[in-house]
Amino acid sequence: TMTRASTAWINAARALIVVLAVLNAYRAATQSITADEAFTYNHFAAAPLQEAVRFYDANNHVLNSALIRLSTALFGLSEFTVRLPSLLGGALYLVLALRLSRLLFGRGPAVFFSVALLGLNPFVLDYLSAARGYSMALAFLLAALDQMVRYLMEGGRPRLYRAALALALAVVSNLAFAVPGAA
Repeated sequence: TMTRASTAWINAARALIVVLAVLNAYRAATQSITADEAFTYNHFAAAPLQEAVRFYDANNHVLNSALIRLSTALFGLSEFTVRLPSLLGGALYLVLALRLSRLLFGRGPAVFFSVALLGLNPFVLDYLSAARGYSMALAFLLAALDQMVRYLMEGGRPRLYRAALALALAVVSNLAFAVPGAA
């Protein structure tokens, strides 16, 4: 059974995730669009599909661009709707950080500190609300790691298939993740 102390650490990690998700949503709604975000929107999300796939550009994080196209079509154009796919990717990243941390560290203080290190890193935190593919790629990479660790601990071939799918989604979210995905 869980002790009160271990429950407190898990609840503290959950509270941190909620605070970070709210902070990211606030930032997404209030910050001005950056040049990279505008370029992605103008050239890949708002452009006719035929034009968007015509040439390669490292700024085209394909899954993110497609989801921005969907988000702005459904909810109209605003800073928040352009960033909505990244916000959802960031929320998934934070939830998966807790899931993987619980798997690796149990229920003690290390879980909280692991989630804090993964979520409060300013370089990571900045991209969890920016309209780029990084948050989704990070989330899918953590999903793949989670499945691979669970496979090593418990077995189950479907976990490897889920890990492969998650790695593929990480690469589609951001091509830079092809290197860690291949590793």
